[in-house]
Amino acid sequence: MQIEVFQNDRVTSTYNEDGSPFTISDYFVVATFKDGTRFRHSHGFYGKLVCPDQEDYTMCAQRGDEAAAERLAAKIRAAVSVGRKLQLQLWDEIDPAYGSDAYIALDEMGHFRELERMQENYAY
Repeated sequence: MQIEVFQNDRVTSTYNEDGSPFTISDYFVVATFKDGTRFRHSHGFYGKLVCPDQEDYTMCAQRGDEAAAERLAAKIRAAVSVGRKLQLQLWDEIDPAYGSDAYIALDEMGHFRELERMQENYAY
């Protein structure tokens, strides 16, 4: 099993003075099993939009706490290395790693084709 920290960037609906949107970074701990099945820890480290100085909008976007996410990942790695199992009530299953056995199995069942169909039919 591999324990990693993933970064997810969100674009906000708030814009800085040059008209570009602020991007906020969130961090998550993800466990990936040998077959590619993945789980994301339920505690995410979310960034937020904070503007401490209304004159300087370049400081508005605040990143999530990447160091705290890395500490959690290290703690989980240490527990797994001594034989402890993940407490699955603290984890949410997410899409499997691309190209893995778990991904191929879902793809053969038509899972991703169905997701694409749903997205094509979604009215914006």
